[in-house]
Amino acid sequence: MKKEYTTKQNQFLLSYLQKKHGRHVTVREIAAYCEKHQIQISQATIYRRLEKLVKDGSVAKYVIDENTSACFAYIGEEEKQEMNTFHC
Repeated sequence: MKKEYTTKQNQFLLSYLQKKHGRHVTVREIAAYCEKHQIQISQATIYRRLEKLVKDGSVAKYVIDENTSACFAYIGEEEKQEMNTFHC
């Protein structure tokens, strides 16, 4: 398995999402928070990183309609494991 390269921006993004656990956030909110804390990261990079986290199962993506920005929420390891467990 390929080890993922972790940047300061990626660590900051994941930390932000973990702090917002249980709350939906948009890329615009994340970008504003990064700018406020002087973390240079483009919205395109935020989208790419979020999509990787969604694919990994660490983050959930919610799309209401094509006119509204997607929202993202940190799932966490415990909830991620629960989602992969089948109950009969």
